[in-house]
Amino acid sequence: MQRPLVFLVLALILGIVGATFSKIDVAAAMTAAVFTLIIAGIGFIRAWRMNAWVLFCLCFTLGMVLTSIKMAAVASLPVTWQGKSVRVTGQVIDRPDVRPEAVFYKLAVSNDQAGPVKGVLRVKVRGQEKVFQYGDRLELAGFISIPEPPGNPGAFDYRAWLNRQGIAAILTVHDAGEIKLLDRGGNPLLRMAYGIRDALEKIFDQTMSKTNASILKGILFGTRGEIPREVQLAFNETGLVHVTQVVE
Repeated sequence: MQRPLVFLVLALILGIVGATFSKIDVAAAMTAAVFTLIIAGIGFIRAWRMNAWVLFCLCFTLGMVLTSIKMAAVASLPVTWQGKSVRVTGQVIDRPDVRPEAVFYKLAVSNDQAGPVKGVLRVKVRGQEKVFQYGDRLELAGFISIPEPPGNPGAFDYRAWLNRQGIAAILTVHDAGEIKLLDRGGNPLLRMAYGIRDALEKIFDQTMSKTNASILKGILFGTRGEIPREVQLAFNETGLVHVTQVVE
C-alpha cells in the first residue's frame, strides 16, 4: 500500500460521517469496535493478506465510537426545554471564542441542580466585560435555546454543527457580571498551551494591523470571530474559506 496513513484517515472520516447520519447507539458502536479489534488482533498474529482492510474497518468503527459518544449528550435534551431559565455549574473545557458582540464558551455541566440540562453547553455571554479561561469552574444562569433546523436545503445547519461537537444546547447569559468564578482547574499542559497561544496572538495584535492580525490568527488558530465581515465574504467568494478552518 502506497499511502497507508491516508487510507486509515479516510476510514476514520467515513466512520464519523456514518455515525453522524445514522445516529448509531454508543453501545452498538463500541460492540462493533471491540469485535473488529479482536479480528484485527487475530489477523496480525496469523499475518492475513487482508489485514489492510481489517485495519480500515477498525478505524471506521473507531470514528463511529468517537462520534456516537459526542452525540450521546445531545440526545438527552428535548426540544420542549427551549427557552427555559436555568442555573448551572460547570467547567470551561475549551479556549473562549471572543467576538465583538459576545464571548462564547464550551461548558461541561457538572452539577445536579441544573435540572434537565446535561452534558456540554455552548454559552453565549453578551459583551466582553469579563473573559474567563479554559479550566475555570463557573456558576451562571441563563436561557436554554436549541437552534431550529435550516429552512432551505443546503443552508447551514447550526444544530448539526453543535451536535458534531457534542453540544446539547445554547445557554445565553445577558449579564457577565452575574457569573461567579468558583475555581480554576483543567489540564495544566493545555493551560500552558493556551497561554502560549494567547501570547502569540497578543504579539500579532501589537505588531500588525487589526485586519491582518485577525486573518493570521484565523489561518494559524482557526480564530474567525475577529475577521471583518467583508474579509470573510471575500474568502467565501474565492473558495478559500477552508483556509481559516484549519483548527475547527
